[in-house]
Amino acid sequence: GYTGFSQHNLSPGSSATSTPRPPRLSSCVACIPIPMSFSARRGCIGIVKETYNAWERRSPLTPAHVRRLVKSGIRVLVEPSALRVFSDSDFAEAGAEISRDLSEAQAILGVKQVPEARLLPDKTYLFFSHTIKGQPENMPLLDKILQDNIRLIDYERIATDDHMRLVAFGAFAGRAGMVMNR
Repeated sequence: GYTGFSQHNLSPGSSATSTPRPPRLSSCVACIPIPMSFSARRGCIGIVKETYNAWERRSPLTPAHVRRLVKSGIRVLVEPSALRVFSDSDFAEAGAEISRDLSEAQAILGVKQVPEARLLPDKTYLFFSHTIKGQPENMPLLDKILQDNIRLIDYERIATDDHMRLVAFGAFAGRAGMVMNR
């Protein structure tokens, strides 16, 4: 079983102890587990343009993942990005729609924190929020998420019952971040 959905995935008046267990996660997407019941019930997901760092090139999904999702009937919107490691045309060839507007997506995936001004109310977001340890610089982001009724699935909190993280930065990502932020 998986217990790693963020404790920040709370609606007003709820508590971490009242948060229901998440559905079983699918292995259809190698780097980002997507709840199967969520995928089957919802028809559209989005991939946000990374804006947290000017050098960020990572993507939460690859074009191969997008192709599999589209073939299974899920509409995928990709916000255009000239920096992402995969080109917009790579995603379009895989069946995604390139769009600056992700408002039709029920779930929006990213890698790093989405700036507060870019968050869409009443959506589900999946990204590393860096809020779980109470990092002061990210508390305004958490406040905005709660204020706008956003469900946050924080990659740092997707874990097995024995607290083994399932989504993590690799050693190379850590080293690259250390070099780039000097």
